[in-house]
Amino acid sequence: MVPGQPGFAPGRFTPGQVSQLPPDTMSGFKPAQIGQLPPSAVAGFNPQQIAALPPSAVAGFRPQQIAALPPESFAGWWVGQVRALTPQAVGALDGPQVAALPPAVVAGMQPRQVGALSPQAVAGFSPEQFAALPPSAVAGFRPQQIAALPPELNGWTANTFRALTPQAVGAMSPQQVGALSPSAVAGFRPQQIAALPPQAVAGFSPEQVGALPPGAVAGFRPQQIDALPPESFVGWSVGQVRALTPQAVGALDGPQVAALPPAVVAGMQPRQVGALSPQAFGAMTPEQIGALSPAQARSVTRRQVQQLTREQVAGVSPQVRRILSVLHGEAGVDGLFGEAGDDK
Repeated sequence: MVPGQPGFAPGRFTPGQVSQLPPDTMSGFKPAQIGQLPPSAVAGFNPQQIAALPPSAVAGFRPQQIAALPPESFAGWWVGQVRALTPQAVGALDGPQVAALPPAVVAGMQPRQVGALSPQAVAGFSPEQFAALPPSAVAGFRPQQIAALPPELNGWTANTFRALTPQAVGAMSPQQVGALSPSAVAGFRPQQIAALPPQAVAGFSPEQVGALPPGAVAGFRPQQIDALPPESFVGWSVGQVRALTPQAVGALDGPQVAALPPAVVAGMQPRQVGALSPQAFGAMTPEQIGALSPAQARSVTRRQVQQLTREQVAGVSPQVRRILSVLHGEAGVDGLFGEAGDDK
């Protein structure tokens, strides 16, 4: 008996009977008939038979049947077939089955299907399969799935990474963050940055931080800034620093501020300079203090000035000296400048 003929009773089929069905008869299967096959019989399908099934028939697969299919039977699947699977059926796929799918087929999965994959199945993605995923499919990833991805699976592009939900990004580990290429990091959105746990932010390298667009930097929270190693601040740009909120600036510590290039300090907004903690401000190098503009000097607080030494202020401009003396002379600023406070 073959599909489509009278008397065809798939519910009583054995694996041996299924394996004897000619591939050219597979087009006769109806969804209901596929659904009637016992899982043990489904296990008898060979790759040629599976490849010959029309998408309308594939839509009839139940989760228990999908789980019974041998991994090698997935090598011949095509996009139309995979897209016909219900999310429940997709959720029954395991790692070896997913790993057997051609990359082009993985690329054709719908977002809701990607979201239905188990974390164990997602961990079965090969680098080629992962790189083939379009942004529309990546948007379906759930936090548990992202957490299951091995760090070395680094096929992210800026566009695909940008498609992740903030919740999914928040599940990334320091190892996963550290494995991102600078070009992928360039795809971060501020909401995604804000969703990263501080311990994951600590995984950023200087090259990665340097690749973050200012729009993404605006998403940093104080707890995240606190987690960044000082060496990651060496490559910051003016645009990045200016994008930080005053609250995030206030979380900077001395070693982090001291690592900023003087030109970057000179580009800080006046309110950001005023938001620096006294300890962070006091850790500035003479070159950084010397780069302060008159507008920035007007935002310097008394507690910040009290952290400075005569060596640090040796290179400030006469105009900045006058501003600090007028604002904080009673706090001992004039004594800091000594003779240098007299304009020449």
